[in-house]
Amino acid sequence: MSVTSIVKEKAELIIQMEKISKVKDELTAELETVSNQLQQERSKVTSLTDMKKTAVQTNSSLRKKFPTFYLYFISQTYKKRTDSEK
Repeated sequence: MSVTSIVKEKAELIIQMEKISKVKDELTAELETVSNQLQQERSKVTSLTDMKKTAVQTNSSLRKKFPTFYLYFISQTYKKRTDSEK
């Protein structure tokens, strides 16, 4: 092998390494973005789960403390929904 062919081969390898490095950097950035989105969705799920637990506890508590009012409230809420659908 001649010196020029060795230099040319090394130059091609360096160019390939730079391209691979660029692709790696792009994939790393994309992975960070997706990881952040996943974390946000997990936070939303946790928050909604907590809200649901609180609502169920409140609902249960209201039903026990004020059974007549609770039934009235539910009936009025249902009535409003059916009236708005008409």
